[in-house]
This record gives sequence, structure tokens and C-alpha cells, in this order.
Amino acid sequence: MREAAGLTARFAAELIGTTPIQMSQVEAGKAGVSEARLR
Repeated sequence: MREAAGLTARFAAELIGTTPIQMSQVEAGKAGVSEARLR
């Protein structure tokens, strides 16, 4: 979905206040992201 929206992993991480490494883990299914963070 991120790629379809034209966003880089780095930019998406900045938008939700996390690191590119954490973003990679979320996308790989190794970590979650809270609803509060996404809001």
C-alpha cells in the first residue's frame, strides 16, 4: 500500500514517527504498529 501511494519507506517512517528500520520490520510482519501511532 505504501508503494502504491508513492511513498518511500523513509518518508512513511517519518510520517508515523518511527525509524526506517522499524518501518521495514512492520512491513515484513516482524513488528506491529499501534492504532494510536497511526492516528
